[in-house]
Amino acid sequence: MPGSLQGTGLSKALRAVKADLPVVFMSGYAAEATVHGNGLRPEDIRLMKPVKRSDLLGAVAKALKT
Repeated sequence: MPGSLQGTGLSKALRAVKADLPVVFMSGYAAEATVHGNGLRPEDIRLMKPVKRSDLLGAVAKALKT
């Protein structure tokens, strides 16, 4: 993302407005994302890049069902 805001910071800011907002997190380091205390929750969906289109669509569909 451009600037100093990263995806986890964006999720924190958005959850300050809507606490139960589902998050789909995509990273080359998705498996380690929660270890660093960056605000991701166990129920957040993590995808490892590169992401197949079908995996991304499945993750978004799952997030929207919650």
